[in-house]
Amino acid sequence: ITTSNQQQFWTAVKEKLVNITKVVFKIKKLKMRSMRRGIKEMDVILSYYSEVCLEKMSGLKLDLYSDLLFENDQIYGVCLWCRFYYP
Repeated sequence: ITTSNQQQFWTAVKEKLVNITKVVFKIKKLKMRSMRRGIKEMDVILSYYSEVCLEKMSGLKLDLYSDLLFENDQIYGVCLWCRFYYP
């Protein structure tokens, strides 16, 4: 193995680790935000949902979930979202 190939290999490994680390921190952040919504019922529902589902989500779905957490519970009714997915 040449030095150039080794450098390419370690660069690829480093990039992969950086990406994995970003996803892990994003999931941790989303779990914390799920627990602290401000309405106790939503805290319970979203905390459970985040524990069960976030690890399995793709990057796009994590972004959509993050957008959902920015919505105002009282105005847009995240409860309606829960009702849609859990009738």
